[in-house]
Amino acid sequence: MNQSSQGTSVVQGKNERLYLTVRMSDTSSLEHYRSAFQKDGFTVTHKPEGACTVLTLASSLSHQLDARLLGLSELLEKLNEIHADKAPAELIETRISCKDSWENIDMDCLPLQRMSEAWVEDSYLEKELGLRLNVGRAFGSGLHPSTCLIIESLTEMFQVGPDLFPQRVLDVGCGTGVLSMVSAKMGAGEVLGIDISAEAVAVAQENITTNKLGQVITITQMEIDELEQPFDLIVANLTPFVLSRMIPKISVVLKFSGILLVSGFRDRQSKDIERQCETNGLTGIKRADKGMWTSMCYRKS
Repeated sequence: MNQSSQGTSVVQGKNERLYLTVRMSDTSSLEHYRSAFQKDGFTVTHKPEGACTVLTLASSLSHQLDARLLGLSELLEKLNEIHADKAPAELIETRISCKDSWENIDMDCLPLQRMSEAWVEDSYLEKELGLRLNVGRAFGSGLHPSTCLIIESLTEMFQVGPDLFPQRVLDVGCGTGVLSMVSAKMGAGEVLGIDISAEAVAVAQENITTNKLGQVITITQMEIDELEQPFDLIVANLTPFVLSRMIPKISVVLKFSGILLVSGFRDRQSKDIERQCETNGLTGIKRADKGMWTSMCYRKS
């Protein structure tokens, strides 16, 4: 199964707006970041949060969702390179809403309304795995390089031997549930997808129902701290800010000799992830790159 995103499209619903949260611990370059985001088509507001400043970026969803997020990530990395002598700004949250007004947006209280469906069409997921994916309000169309990297790793594990594919799988920050569904298609017997976003959970549950995978996959809104039973395989496609803080918790619920697949970061952002994994008893066994994006595979030892 060779995965490719060529010829793939995401049909996005109309009138939705994308909201992103960027955290800066050094505000001396705030105006430069703010100006760059505005030139990229975002409306920007900011407010203090403890010792940091939080920027809320708002944009219409006239672009493909994953492509828009990829562009923002690349812009953020360029800005961080320009201000390399300062602590890097980090993208820590994305949300989608039908809300028209952006003034004084409170991301924690943002009323997210039900969106029209946005289906991934003519993709590897549909052609090779028979999956129909509604991206809705959640991240994860299967087209973003970080998602592709983990899907490729899952495919390689399947090709080693279908009967050897890990049976108990955890998808941390499941979004649309795409990695949960791929794991189920590859042969996992029990998959749990967790996300702290109620909207993501709702979209993922719809996708599980649509693809008739409810007997294998459970999607729930919960924290990883609430889990008790260990897992054979854990997949985590998260921002580096979130991932580096999640690794100690992930290690706790990963079985001895279990596998962890992580992505969602660039090559230059991987050092902190590597340190966190090594500190928590995880041994690196493989690394893969797609453009500027990186994934890593670890085994608990």
